[in-house]
Amino acid sequence: MARPTLCGSTGTKAPIDSDTIVSVLTALARFKRTCEDFGVPTNQIKVLATEATREATNSADYRRQIHDATGWEVQMLPKEEEGRVGAMGVASSARTVRGLIMDLGGGSMQLTWMTEVDGSVDVKEGSSVSLPYGAAAVLRRLSEAQSKGGQAVDAFAHEIRGRVTAAWNSIKPAHEPRSFPLFLSGGGFRGWGNVLMDGHAIQPYPIPIINGFTVSPSSFRETFRVESDVAEKGSTIFRVSDRRATQIPAVAFLVTQLTAALPQSISRVRFAQGGVREGFLFSSLDASVRRQIPLEVATASHAPRSAESLATILRACLPNDDIAVPALVQDLVRPVINLLYTALSHPKEIRSATSLRLTTSGALAGVHGLSHDERAAMALMLSERWGGKSDLSPTDAGFFDNMQAIVSPEVAWWCRYVGRVGAVLGFVWPAGVVRAPEQEQLRFRATVGGKSGKLSLIIDGADEREEEELAQVVGRVAKLGKKKNWIGGREGWGLKVVCLLNHRLLDA
Repeated sequence: MARPTLCGSTGTKAPIDSDTIVSVLTALARFKRTCEDFGVPTNQIKVLATEATREATNSADYRRQIHDATGWEVQMLPKEEEGRVGAMGVASSARTVRGLIMDLGGGSMQLTWMTEVDGSVDVKEGSSVSLPYGAAAVLRRLSEAQSKGGQAVDAFAHEIRGRVTAAWNSIKPAHEPRSFPLFLSGGGFRGWGNVLMDGHAIQPYPIPIINGFTVSPSSFRETFRVESDVAEKGSTIFRVSDRRATQIPAVAFLVTQLTAALPQSISRVRFAQGGVREGFLFSSLDASVRRQIPLEVATASHAPRSAESLATILRACLPNDDIAVPALVQDLVRPVINLLYTALSHPKEIRSATSLRLTTSGALAGVHGLSHDERAAMALMLSERWGGKSDLSPTDAGFFDNMQAIVSPEVAWWCRYVGRVGAVLGFVWPAGVVRAPEQEQLRFRATVGGKSGKLSLIIDGADEREEEELAQVVGRVAKLGKKKNWIGGREGWGLKVVCLLNHRLLDA
């Protein structure tokens, strides 16, 4: 809501400048008019203020001007509450959060240890610490230190490492896990993530959404590469503004100190879109609402009439013996069934393409709380349901390859399997309606066995009059078992597949 207010290394407080105040008042007045246009009761609007407003010498006058201009009282978040609310914003950005959260603002940085599972959030008292190392604050202090020479820069680095280490020791759980994820939020970290995305091994990186973007700890701390990319490309990097680009050297300096101070047991680094705003809204929801699965909620309105029956049948096509189907794949069964027929009204030549882009620029792009693995896996399943890569134009085929590269070869193979089985279900029940007698007579099951780990898909009770047509659709599933169709080719990942239709072995 305002720019940082600490001056230099002394920590002296300063006022919020008049230009910033005018900009904020103008923005809030416009926002109020917009709320009125949408019919939102303006007496229900809540205005929150954090570090910059709390520490400004003219804070009271600033808040009074906001009230005079809008009628809204500014609610000040206490320092100890800011970290918890920000962490709740990260919790809104992922289905499960158990690890360290770092929120990088302009004037401060919060460290919080959080556990959130199925909507139940545990942030113990004293498990959040605020440090005066926001992106703009570090940039200012680093510039001052550099003007004084190398010893001053070293002293600043030593200060950050010491305070971060102390903060971690004060908030870490009593039984520190062997490994845990690091969740990053705030504009400074999101800018860093966008630069990492721009230089990712998968090019062009197909998902333009920072929320859910995950990298290894080693990639996160590639400060030299990130600084070089910004120096070369600057604000031409997607979602990196001129102001954000100027902060990258400071964020790089901060990242270097963080990686030196934090434990080496961090398993992965995930970027989150959620912050104080999202956290305040998320914490106001009932736990029963918070535990809902975002993709299931977002796709529920598209579900066919017999969605529950179809999901049960699709799950029966996933083996539960001798081999573990990845949890990511199993979790997406119901959302895939909900969207099994959405592209049916499209021309045949674009069904696979529109399904492929649903999670990145289509109807599911705005679903909050998804990892990039989930977005990629869902897209691959839905595209495969309509023919997959073989039904894509050359432009979309490249996008398909890049989406597939985001997930592991094992997950990618199972996604294609689920999509092809989905096509079988769509053929048998073209309107998504499973009548009770049909469900009893037509049986699907899958097993894995034998020395080669062969997957058998067995379909009994199919209408003999439709058997030849159905055999062609089921044959696509069998073809997935050929080594040349494995993810990565003959030396890649896949399973041999045998399909039996009414006790008849289908050729791959």
